[in-house]
Amino acid sequence: SQILLIGPLGTPKHSGSVNVEYVVPIKDSDVLLHVDWTRSSRFFSASPEITKTNINNGVIARVAGYNEGITSNQVNARVAFRGIPLMNQATGEFAVWVKNAFNHVDVGYSFVAGINSVVVPQPPRVVGADFRIRF
Repeated sequence: SQILLIGPLGTPKHSGSVNVEYVVPIKDSDVLLHVDWTRSSRFFSASPEITKTNINNGVIARVAGYNEGITSNQVNARVAFRGIPLMNQATGEFAVWVKNAFNHVDVGYSFVAGINSVVVPQPPRVVGADFRIRF
């Protein structure tokens, strides 16, 4: 018999992030360059016990197994052109960004559903843009 001590679900033993920002001034405006990286050690998104199914001679036998847990490892980036002059002292900001820049697909959530284990991946690379107005 083995005893397994586990913390609350969704809490890795180790996690961290690194953020780097650099601003390049251009006249009354500037360009913001931002990159961040987040990483976590394994954590459980569901019970540490998963169910495996063995079929012997047409008989289904559910066997408990061990859920190894999931990790997170993601790089995001953003480039923003800030302080774009608009009318009446309003300014604009145009940005392009990418989440999960290296398209690193990790498991986002897993759980037991009946005799099967369901695994939901984290989103793949997402690219977008936005425009903000400050007044």
